[in-house]
Amino acid sequence: MTSDNAAAPATAPPGDAENLSWKSAGDPSEAAARPIKVIGPPAFSLPTVFTGIRTLIQYSDLLYTLSLFRLHVRYKQSFLGWAWAVVQPLALMGI
Repeated sequence: MTSDNAAAPATAPPGDAENLSWKSAGDPSEAAARPIKVIGPPAFSLPTVFTGIRTLIQYSDLLYTLSLFRLHVRYKQSFLGWAWAVVQPLALMGI
């Protein structure tokens, strides 16, 4: 055993270097081969807004029931709980 093998960094065997399916990040040919897809927010349009409002109206009973249940659970033994649930967000909005 020679001292050259001990000092060499651990790398893949020479035959396996050609079989690697990835390339280095600095390779410009790889960037040109892969398309880049930019994901952005959905476009704002009035039909989208009206569709969202229509969906909220369709599920209004579920929204009401879940909101009522949450208020009952959270403010079960509180005298001013229901008022605080309304006043506190309005006060933050006003500030």
